[in-house]
Amino acid sequence: MSESVNTGLPENWAQGQIKDLVAIRNGYAFKSKDFNTVDGVPVIRQTNLSSRVVNFNNPKFLPYVFLDEFESYKINKGDVLIGLSGSIGNLSRYTQDEPALQNQRTGLLVEKVPDGIKYVEYYLQLIKKDLLDAAKGVAVQNISSKTIEDWRMPIAPLPQQKHIVAKIEQLFSHIDAGIEALKKAKQLLKQYRQSVLKAAVTGELTKEWREANKDNLEPASQLLERILKERRQKWEEQQLEQFTAKGKMPKDDKWKEKYKPASECDIDYQNAFLSGINLPHGWALCSLDQLSKLITDGDHNPPKRVESGIPHLTARNIVNGELDFTSCTYLTEEGFAQTRNRYDPMPGDVLITCVGTIGRIAIVPENVIFSADRNLAVTRLKVELVLPRYIEFLLNSPGIQNLLLAGSGSTAQPHIYLRQIRALPIPLPTISEQTRIIESVENRTISFNRLLAELEHQLFRADINKQSILASAFSGQLLEESCLSESSASEAHG
Repeated sequence: MSESVNTGLPENWAQGQIKDLVAIRNGYAFKSKDFNTVDGVPVIRQTNLSSRVVNFNNPKFLPYVFLDEFESYKINKGDVLIGLSGSIGNLSRYTQDEPALQNQRTGLLVEKVPDGIKYVEYYLQLIKKDLLDAAKGVAVQNISSKTIEDWRMPIAPLPQQKHIVAKIEQLFSHIDAGIEALKKAKQLLKQYRQSVLKAAVTGELTKEWREANKDNLEPASQLLERILKERRQKWEEQQLEQFTAKGKMPKDDKWKEKYKPASECDIDYQNAFLSGINLPHGWALCSLDQLSKLITDGDHNPPKRVESGIPHLTARNIVNGELDFTSCTYLTEEGFAQTRNRYDPMPGDVLITCVGTIGRIAIVPENVIFSADRNLAVTRLKVELVLPRYIEFLLNSPGIQNLLLAGSGSTAQPHIYLRQIRALPIPLPTISEQTRIIESVENRTISFNRLLAELEHQLFRADINKQSILASAFSGQLLEESCLSESSASEAHG
């Protein structure tokens, strides 16, 4: 341990390094060909270190024989790991009864001094941002175990370390209880939003309004029937104009058989969506294709990206219902001219992420220019039948989200096809009722967002409070305050 120096630390403290108390054991570079997703010894990768307890999202396993062959990389219940790549600085405790194996780019804290791990754990939480700043790499940042081991840290005498750890845990327990309550409140808010969307697209939200206006509403089924009939008539007129231009008029009506009507609602989708639901009188059930002028996706072979130019958006650029340009790539004007041959964005188009991340929804706003990748599907609606905002609510509703996720399968790269999107079931009210639905949902959304922002602020403050406690602990101030408090309590009892 380093000797005491004049650092402003309390008496008997030393300015040392993390390696004075713990060592960090690196994992092993197991071969991916040995992984499986069914059975064996769990292998802990850096992706498993996203929470305080090692998570088993997307678990990987190694053959049981590896446990003996790689015994020096065994992880036991209670061990603490730290992320060295991607999840840099994340501390996760392994809580499973059966042992696991440690993969590369993870570190395991090995105790050198009795009870030293807990003390170091809290210090690592304090300096996590500094570790991130010290990390290297472009696509994926990394930090070495040696860099962390060599990190300077204030070291209290062992009895004081235990006292500090106990005090931090006492204070954190109160904050953590508050954080848990805030997280539950956030979850309840999200459930409330989903219930509002469900009520909106099944007619419950506008039940009273519909009853008050029932004598003035044209059934949506009649409007839909008229629009579909007009669509066919328009197609026939266009065909006749082409025959006339060529000077070859048809001898009979067989040419009409070439007309391709819009895709109808998939019966399985329809049954799943309507399970337990009775659509209101006057509503119609149709497919998304029947309401759309166009359903397509972005370019399948986009040109080479450039440093600046026309934004090229993928699924990752649909964030919280909006287009997010912060991490997009770019195309030249010539490249954009190529991609827009397949899809030329227009305001009001509804975008749906259809590859990888399924079911994020956004409406194309006014005055934006972008190119779309193939993992973005788009529907351009017939606004005389349906409003984009209503379709946005519908596609975000629990029933349709479940259909999108179920239809995408469980492959490594989930994918929902355009034919599936075209066949989605759409409960269709009149335009006037859609307008009322939009107003009702947006009014509730304002309140929802206000409450959510307040919860996020409180969670942020809780994190700030924790960092303040840690800073106080490793400057010696928390110990001094604790001793003064205990002394005052003793005098009061005396």
